[in-house]
Amino acid sequence: MKRILGCFAIVVLMPILALVILGLILPRNWSVDRSVTIDASVAEVYTIISDFHRWPEWVKLQAPGSKIETEFNFSGPASGAGSVLHWNSTDSAIGTGRFTMVESNPGTGIRYEVIVESQQLDGKGSIQFQKVEAGTLVTWHDEGELAPIIGGLMSWIYEAGTGARFEDDLARLKALLEAGKESPAVEIPAGK
Repeated sequence: MKRILGCFAIVVLMPILALVILGLILPRNWSVDRSVTIDASVAEVYTIISDFHRWPEWVKLQAPGSKIETEFNFSGPASGAGSVLHWNSTDSAIGTGRFTMVESNPGTGIRYEVIVESQQLDGKGSIQFQKVEAGTLVTWHDEGELAPIIGGLMSWIYEAGTGARFEDDLARLKALLEAGKESPAVEIPAGK
C-alpha cells in the first residue's frame, strides 16, 4: 500500500508541484502594444478616444466568437480625465470592471487605469497618436501584473488574447473614422 501511495505521489503530486514552482518563477507581467494608421486627423481620433461614451462603437469587450453582449455604464465627466467606463458581462472571460481615464491630451492621446474586478486584475495603459503622412498613427498600449502562480503560467496567453482584441478594436476604430471618406477619384482618359 505504501508503494502505491508513493507512486501516486510521484505521478500526480510531483507534476502539480512542478507547475506551482514554475508559476512562481515565471514573470506574471503582461505588456501589449498594437498600432494602426488611420486616414483621419489627430483631432478626429482624439474626439472618439477621449470619450468613453463612444468606446462601445469600436471596443468590443467580449471573447472572440462570443455572442454574449457586454453592458456599459458611465460616471464622472462626459469625456477626458476623470471619466469612467464600467462594464458588466456574464462571459467569465470578460467579467466586470472599469476603465478610468487619468490623463487626456488632445495632441498626444489618453492614459487610463483598468480594473477587472471579477479577475482581481489591475492594469494601466494608453492610446497615443501622432500625425503621419497617411493620417494618424494610433498606438494602444496595456500592461499589468497577473495573480501569483497562475499569472506566471498564463501571462503569454493573456498577452496573445489582449493583442488580438486590440487589433480587432483598432480595425473597428479605423473603419469608424474612415467611414464616408471617399477615395481620390481616378481620371480615366477619354476613349478607354
